Amino acid sequence: MRILALIAITAACGKSGAGIAPPDPNAWLAPCLGAIDQAKTQPSWQRARTIANACRPCGVAWDPIVAAKVPAPSQVTKVVDACKLDCTKQARADFYAKISALDEDQSPHQAWLALAQACPDALGTPGPDGRYASGAWFALHQIARALAAAHHATDVEIALPLWSQRGTSFELPAADPDPREPEGPIITVTDGAIFIVRDLPRARFTEKGLEMNGDAWPGPHLDAIDIKLARWARLAPIAMPAEKIDAMTKDLGKPAQIVTFAPVRGLFGGEVAAEQVQ
Repeated sequence: MRILALIAITAACGKSGAGIAPPDPNAWLAPCLGAIDQAKTQPSWQRARTIANACRPCGVAWDPIVAAKVPAPSQVTKVVDACKLDCTKQARADFYAKISALDEDQSPHQAWLALAQACPDALGTPGPDGRYASGAWFALHQIARALAAAHHATDVEIALPLWSQRGTSFELPAADPDPREPEGPIITVTDGAIFIVRDLPRARFTEKGLEMNGDAWPGPHLDAIDIKLARWARLAPIAMPAEKIDAMTKDLGKPAQIVTFAPVRGLFGGEVAAEQVQ
């Protein structure tokens, strides 16, 4: 009897998946949609992190590719490979090589940009010139694609950092504990010129993935003599003296409000919020 019982147990175990339901490929969807509803109530610079923390259509957390410091290359490529993208072996190998070659504290922007160019499924179009190529854009693009494939459209708007074409930005003063939602237009002051962004850069989920709306920072050169603004926000490097900023913008006229910006820690790193209103 003992032998027969053992045979019966062994036979039952040999039936692959018998009586066990396969995992639900859409199990990630419910917590994701809940997070998107929550994100809509938050400042735009907080939304990307809220969504990325809850939405895992590739079955893995995004932490390794959105970390402030790039972890071991194998951790990064493990996340990318989990999304099962239609990328060539060469594109994946080149990406791994570029990530592996990074020095400590070196930005992975060029590695992500190369992957975007070699494998469109990975990042789509991370800004018109590729400036937002990053692990954060990869994660949000994959979430957007998965939501579209599951026929769940969403109109959530996500703040993007004020990054230049090279993926760099100004060093700004620290934010206060409760930074406010930024608004435009933004006047950017540099050593030799001033620029204007009328519509802040934002990202939206579309059927094709993540797409950028708004103006690319710092925007076109502004001839201060030809424009008067009732309200504008001011952005300048932390090291620039206030007297020089005032001198360069005096021809803009006296606005009703002058807003200065400070950095906040969103998913991308480099997002800004209104920190002081004069």
